[in-house]
Amino acid sequence: MAKLLVVRHAAVHIDYAVPPAWWELSDLGRRRAQDLARDGPWQGIARIYHSAELKAVATAEIISRETGIPTACARALGELGMPFIPSRDEYIRRWERYLAGADEEAFEPWTAATQRIVHGIQDLVARWPGQSVAIVSHGRILTVFFSHLLRRRLTVADWQSIDLPDWSVVDAQTWTVENGFFADR
Repeated sequence: MAKLLVVRHAAVHIDYAVPPAWWELSDLGRRRAQDLARDGPWQGIARIYHSAELKAVATAEIISRETGIPTACARALGELGMPFIPSRDEYIRRWERYLAGADEEAFEPWTAATQRIVHGIQDLVARWPGQSVAIVSHGRILTVFFSHLLRRRLTVADWQSIDLPDWSVVDAQTWTVENGFFADR
């Protein structure tokens, strides 16, 4: 049975002097990505897709080196569109409002984001009929994707519960969460 292994990138070194898309993995992030590569459910995965952001590329490359699974960049896995907010408190406040359904200025609209993300991921899976694939992406996009899968808007607490890195398994035919992230909620 085909699976979708969903991975959130590893921990980064936060550098407010550059955009978040350019943030690199921290030493801890690199070690934890190596641990995930050794201990994760990689059996039967045909391809690892990742976003173009450095942290997702690096996480996928570490996993690929350990597992031998080839990688490819996928535009569909790009992070949710929103402005850079350097204040952590302001960022959390605005993200929480967005998740609760408020229109947030300069954020990618919820419906458009959901359609882009869900259709993009479904297209990646469809490229490998009957085979399992993995994606490496970001907390915000995964929060929108899992909101769709679970048919409820996830919360900031849900988003914060996804570790760096972390993984979940989704049945690629039924689109149900089998393991990880929110499988038990």
